[in-house]
Amino acid sequence: MELLPTSDSATIGIETGIEEVGPLQLWAPEGIATDTGFSSIYPFGQWRGDERRLVQEIEPPQCFAPQTNIPKIDPQTMEYDGIRFPVDQSVRWRTVVEADNDSVRYAITLTNLGQQPMVKPGAAICTKFLDGSWWSLEDTFVFSGGRRVSLAQLGRGGGRANEYQAFLMKGQTYNHEFYKQFWGFNAAQLDQPTMIAHNQAAGVCIAVSTPAAWFIHNNKGNPCMDMMIAFGKLTDPPLAPGQSATAEGSVAVLR
Repeated sequence: MELLPTSDSATIGIETGIEEVGPLQLWAPEGIATDTGFSSIYPFGQWRGDERRLVQEIEPPQCFAPQTNIPKIDPQTMEYDGIRFPVDQSVRWRTVVEADNDSVRYAITLTNLGQQPMVKPGAAICTKFLDGSWWSLEDTFVFSGGRRVSLAQLGRGGGRANEYQAFLMKGQTYNHEFYKQFWGFNAAQLDQPTMIAHNQAAGVCIAVSTPAAWFIHNNKGNPCMDMMIAFGKLTDPPLAPGQSATAEGSVAVLR
């Protein structure tokens, strides 16, 4: 797999080398969230490196895109589709992405620059199939209730127009109004932070996974796999001012 940096964005192109799968887009991250608000939405910056290793460093002025569909209505408040949620603590981070023949691994090290702790800090990671006509809820799998099940089997239990859906890790909660109201949390909870899309034509799977996540989410009209990966462990205390923590994950081809 090869990395293809994009200009002035937190996204990276991934060339899988598998014609039936096509290229991917990795958003690492799409934003930085907490249990209640956002410290970043649509960050922007330049990547350094080559097709095997890329690095991006984001400072506070780069955390919010100037033009966005999730605007700040005042310095402390954002709004989307009538749902309001707070702007959280100021942050900086460093993302390192590395590729080998069958996988892409990434690590994001976040520092809380604010004056208050960050509760359940997470990085919203999106892995999108740019040629995704083959992708479906029926062929995308997670682990719930001790078994492997498709997203189609778990059904839709919330979110706007049932297009959007989120699945908490077992025993977890997340009080963010945007995710509760817009994405909606399904009654089913997941056993592990892994999601797998099966491409039958190529006979391969694309798997996204992380050591720790607050939840997984998806949009049935968009061929992508999204995760809110956790900084540190799920049992860690809130991230105190001045402290740093790391979140990691991977995208892999399973043959």
